[in-house]
Amino acid sequence: QSEFTGNSATYGGGFHADGGTDSNLGPYFYSSSFNNNTASADGGAFYIDDAELDFYYGWVHDNVAASNGGGLFGYNNSNILVNSSVMCANEATAGSGGGMMIEDGKGYVQVYATSVVENTAYRYGGGTFDSGWATRADGSNNSYSYYYATAFVGNEVAATYHDGLTNDAGAANPRSQY
Repeated sequence: QSEFTGNSATYGGGFHADGGTDSNLGPYFYSSSFNNNTASADGGAFYIDDAELDFYYGWVHDNVAASNGGGLFGYNNSNILVNSSVMCANEATAGSGGGMMIEDGKGYVQVYATSVVENTAYRYGGGTFDSGWATRADGSNNSYSYYYATAFVGNEVAATYHDGLTNDAGAANPRSQY
């Protein structure tokens, strides 16, 4: 159990993980909270770059990113698992993904039994925004986002784009591989 409150950074106001060439590196949080953290760029609470994040039974609330991923920003080969948690009242003031944004990944995002509530973004995905997955070096594209028993409630966008869950990779079903 950990609490990350009132921290600030350019990337990942609460926590920044950069796995470099080993995307199996990364933190495991159980019953932790990330509150009132700020990032002057991406990832108000978390910035996960080419790393792995396991987040169980936690709270991610009232975090702000000046650009994308008010609660969480995942990038590159990141593997992100969020289970039985709450992401609420996070904000991406000038970008997308109020609750979380995943960009240009070759990994996966799995969100189970989580509430994504009252997050705000300026552009896309008040709750969650998944933006364009890249193709793996071997030519395959095994990346996916999976949301199971997850509630998206009261998420908003400030501009006239999409609220809730937005997928920019062309998949009609966010539980599909793409």
